[in-house]
Amino acid sequence: MPQPTRSQLDRMQAAIGALPEPTRTVYRLHLIGGLDYEQIGARLRLSTAEVEHHLARAIVIIDRVLRRAGGPRHHS
Repeated sequence: MPQPTRSQLDRMQAAIGALPEPTRTVYRLHLIGGLDYEQIGARLRLSTAEVEHHLARAIVIIDRVLRRAGGPRHHS
């Protein structure tokens, strides 16, 4: 898989930044922080199902934004 360009990385960063709360925080804790669903849930006082919902929502929103921008799609 080719390395993303700076422009593509900027679009990905903007897409993540545009996520609503707490979806953005859940996504960042999982992607950047490396926390698992239970750890995120404990930290944010969310159930595991709520964490799963927010992560799924983040992926759908980011994918939609990147498709419109022609950037790399997110795959987890």
